Amino acid sequence: MILTILVAVEIPLLCSINLHTFHAQLKLMIEKRKRFVAFFLPAFVIFLGISNYSRLSGTENIRAIHIVSLLTIGMAIGVLLVNVITHFAKNKNNGDL
Repeated sequence: MILTILVAVEIPLLCSINLHTFHAQLKLMIEKRKRFVAFFLPAFVIFLGISNYSRLSGTENIRAIHIVSLLTIGMAIGVLLVNVITHFAKNKNNGDL
């Protein structure tokens, strides 16, 4: 009985969804996810790299682990800068800045 009620309620709702509205909402969700990945993920990697580097003892003599940590921090900063510049360039072209 519960199944028939759910089917009777859900099928008209699924049929009444406008495909254009669904597509627009899906594009908005994908854009928000891209923004999160583009800014917060590199910032998180930078934070982890700096905290790891500050935790290492003997940073006055650079060892292999220091090089790996510094390269990670540098690459994450580079990725973050590229994403920020691309974001502002795209907004400038769209006139949304």
